[in-house]
Amino acid sequence: MAEHPVISVVDDDASVRIATSNLVRSLGYIVHAFASADDFLRSAELNDTSCVIADVQMPAMSGVELQARLLAQGYRVPFIFITAFPIENIRAPGLGGRIGSHVAANATAPFLGASTNGSFEAESIWFASFRADDKRRDGTFVLSWNRNGTIVNYVQNNAATSPYASETPFPRKFLDPLMTGTGAEEPNYIVLRYAEVLLMIAEAANEVSNGPTAEAYTAVNAVRARAGIPAMTPGLNHDLFRDSVFNERRWELSLEGPNGYFDSQRNWTWAKGRIEQSMKFARSNSSKFPKANNTPINDKYKLMPIPQRALDLNPALRGHQNPGW
Repeated sequence: MAEHPVISVVDDDASVRIATSNLVRSLGYIVHAFASADDFLRSAELNDTSCVIADVQMPAMSGVELQARLLAQGYRVPFIFITAFPIENIRAPGLGGRIGSHVAANATAPFLGASTNGSFEAESIWFASFRADDKRRDGTFVLSWNRNGTIVNYVQNNAATSPYASETPFPRKFLDPLMTGTGAEEPNYIVLRYAEVLLMIAEAANEVSNGPTAEAYTAVNAVRARAGIPAMTPGLNHDLFRDSVFNERRWELSLEGPNGYFDSQRNWTWAKGRIEQSMKFARSNSSKFPKANNTPINDKYKLMPIPQRALDLNPALRGHQNPGW
C-alpha cells in the first residue's frame, strides 16, 4: 500500500481525464489516469488505489460495471462516479432503486409497495407549511391516485387503513405517471435546476451584502412567481431573508439530490427541532420506530463519523473523530 493516498481516474474522454487528474493532483494526492476500465484492472496501481473516480458511461465496461468487478474480486475501494449524461436508474439487481421503483401513481395494489406501509410518508408539519395555492404542493405530493380503478383522495387525518393508504401524503417527485409496474419508471433524475441556481444567487447576495439586495429579491421572486404565489415580503433584514430563502429551498427542492440533508446540516438547530416535533406526532403504539418517539436527538448526528478507512489512510486524521463517535 502506498504511503500517501492514491486516486485513480478512469475516463475515456481525454479532456475530462486530464482535467480531473490535474484537479485532484492539486489537492496533494497521487493520481494515476486510465482511458478504460480494462487499463485500470491490468495496471500495477490497482492494489495501491485508495479511491476511484470513474465515468459512469464508457465503452466496453462502464464505471458501475468496474465497481461490480472490483467488489467481486474482493476490493472494497471507494468510488466517485461522474457523468455528462442524465443519471439512469443505476442499482444492483434486486436491491430496489428510487421512490419510483416502489410507488406507481396509476398502479394497482400489487405495485403500491412502500406507499402502503408508510415508508415514504411526508411529515405532516412539512406538508402543512405549503400554501394551498402553491403549485409546488401538488407537484410534490400525490393527493389522489387510481387504486384498482377507483380514484382515492388524500384527506387530512387519514388513517393508514384508509383507501388512500397513508396517514400523510406520499411524494410525487420521481414518479412516472405512465409506469404500471415497479422498476419501469422513466430514468432521468434531477441533478440541478435553474430554480436552485436562482435560490443560490438570492442566498449569496444576501450574505455578501449583509442584507437582501434587489438582485436577491429578483432571484427568489422568480422562483415564487413560477409557483404561482406572491412575491416575498419586501424590506426583510438579513436574518429573516436568509430564513425565508431556506424555507423556499425546502418547498422548491424537496427530495432532489442531497439538498435536504446538507441544508439540515447548515441549519442544524432548526432541523433537529423540526424532527423532534414531528416525532411527537408518531403513535407510540403503532410507530415502526417506537424508540424514536419523543426522544431528543443527539447532537452527534449533525456530522457523520469519519470512516475508519479514512483514518487509517490519512495520518493527519489519526487520533481525531467527529464529536460523539
